[in-house]
Amino acid sequence: MNQKIKAKLAGIIESSSGVHLSLYLNSPRSGRDLQQKSSQILLDIEAQLLSELDPQSVRSFLSPIRDIVMDGRVRIEKGMSLGIFRKDNYLRVLRVPVNTKTFYSLADNFHVKPLLKWLQSDREFIVLAIENGILHVFSGNSQSFSRLLTLLIRSEADQESVIKDLSARGLIHPSHSQRVFIVASQNLHIPLLDQAKQNGIDASILGTQFSEGNIAEVFEAAVELSKFKSKVSFLNSLRELELGFKNRLATSNIFQIAKAAAAGKVKKLIIAEDVFIFGRFNRETGGLALHPMDLNLEDDCLLDDIAQAVHENGGEVVVARKKDLPKARPIVAIFEQRDEDLNAFSIRSGNAIIETQNPGGNVISLFGT
Repeated sequence: MNQKIKAKLAGIIESSSGVHLSLYLNSPRSGRDLQQKSSQILLDIEAQLLSELDPQSVRSFLSPIRDIVMDGRVRIEKGMSLGIFRKDNYLRVLRVPVNTKTFYSLADNFHVKPLLKWLQSDREFIVLAIENGILHVFSGNSQSFSRLLTLLIRSEADQESVIKDLSARGLIHPSHSQRVFIVASQNLHIPLLDQAKQNGIDASILGTQFSEGNIAEVFEAAVELSKFKSKVSFLNSLRELELGFKNRLATSNIFQIAKAAAAGKVKKLIIAEDVFIFGRFNRETGGLALHPMDLNLEDDCLLDDIAQAVHENGGEVVVARKKDLPKARPIVAIFEQRDEDLNAFSIRSGNAIIETQNPGGNVISLFGT
C-alpha cells in the first residue's frame, strides 16, 4: 500500500456521521457530455436531499459541486475518474486512477471502494539505478517519479552495503507495501538481490542500463512492472483464500464477515467493485440491516462499509470485479484465526431481529457457498 496515498485519502476513508456525498465521474466523450451527464445526476441528488433537508441547505450543499462539474475546463483522462467528496464544511476533488462507472452515493460516510482499489493497485516503488559507480535512488508510483538522492559507490564494500545503508536511512524497508526495482549491470544483479533477500526486501530486476537520458523509460517500465506485480498479488490472494476455505479460516457469509470486521478479526477482505448491497452496518457490534434498495441518507453499500472497517482495523482490502472472485461471490474474507463465536450472527429485516446460530461451523452464505 502506498503510504503517501493512504495519508492523502485518510480524511475521506475515515470520515463518518452526517450527510456524505460521493460522486464519481468517468471519462466522457466530450466536455459537453460531462456537463449534461453531471447536470442530470445533480438533479437526482437534489431530489434525494430535499427529502430530508430544507431547500436552502441543499442549494448551499450542492453549489460548489455545480461550479466544478459545469466548468468547461474540467477534463477527465481516459482510464481515470473524477471523485468529488462533499459533507458539511468539507469538499475534496480528486483525480482517481481507477476506471469506474459514473455514480453517486448519499450516506453517513463516503463511498470508498474505488479509493481502496487505488490504494491496492498503486503501490509505492523504489528504483535503485547504478551508473558508472553512482547510485541513483528514485521514488515513484503511477502518478509521479522523483529522485530521492544520489550516492557515490567508492569501493566494493560500499557496493555490498547498498541495501543496508538505504534501510538505515529509512528509504527502503521490509514491507509488502513497498516494491524495490533494480537497474544495474548484470554483474551487480545477484549481489543486490542477495542483499535485499537478507534484509527482507521485495526486490526485482527492472533493467540493465541506466543513464540520465532514459529516466522517462525507466519510470514507464517501473509502472508496468508494478502493475504486473499487482496482478500476481491478486492471484496469490485467491490462492490464500482457497487455502483459507480448506482450513475453515475463510467464508463468504456476509454476516460472519461483518461481525469479524467490527471486531478487527479480518486478515484479508475481497469485495466486488461492481456489486451494491444496501443496508446499515453497526460498527460496534457488526450487526447488519439489509435493505432491498438505497432507502435513505443513512443507507450505504454494505460491502463498502465493511471494507472501511477492515481497512481502519489494519486488515487488507482487495477490490476486484465480481467475475474474478471465486464462484462470483461479492464478498469473501480470511480471518486471523478460527473463532467459533463468529458462527452466531443476526439478520435484521424491518423491525424484526432474528438471532441465528450455526453450531456446526459450516459456511452459511446469503449468496451461496
